[in-house]
Amino acid sequence: MKKTFLSFALFAFFSLFSLSAYNIQPMPPLNPLPPVFYPDNYHFITSVSAVGDMISIEDESVWKLTTPYQRLLQWKQTDPLTISPNDSWFSSSYGKYKITNLLTKQFVYVNQHFNPKKNNKNTLYVKSIDREKGKIELTNSSIWLIHPKDYRSLNDWEINDAILVGSCEGKASSWSEYFWYGNKPKMDHILINFNIDSFVKVQNLK
Repeated sequence: MKKTFLSFALFAFFSLFSLSAYNIQPMPPLNPLPPVFYPDNYHFITSVSAVGDMISIEDESVWKLTTPYQRLLQWKQTDPLTISPNDSWFSSSYGKYKITNLLTKQFVYVNQHFNPKKNNKNTLYVKSIDREKGKIELTNSSIWLIHPKDYRSLNDWEINDAILVGSCEGKASSWSEYFWYGNKPKMDHILINFNIDSFVKVQNLK
């Protein structure tokens, strides 16, 4: 028995010695998944009010629901959400914005309720405004081209206004944009200005 154990120990020792001589590295995990990142206009629920009539997202801004909230019971914190203008003729009185869950395809109508927290790393602010060229730079260094018909709205915008990047859907980004504004890029995003509860249609340039 002792001879068998000794033989096994010697075999293991010389095996390790011979493997180290070839500098063999550990096997990498099979099919490693790359890190996941999301566009600026994707958002996530961080909390829901006790009665389910308000939700908070990653910048701690709070949105008040104006429609039944039972569908929120199926939403998860990891579900990507978009916030877009409510452009429906039949539900225009429900709320100014619409939050859509991209996984469940469900949506709720909401209004802005509380601004994002100033010390939250996800809160974006206006860094610079070029009113002549219709461009806005945010504190994350992104640059946005403003829709020509929204240029006048920039008169009410100021440096350090809190901003959320939203999505432009439906009539807000329809073919009529091309008809009226020729080769202007498609305005498929919006910038929501929390300070004045207003938004402009934009195209991401950087």
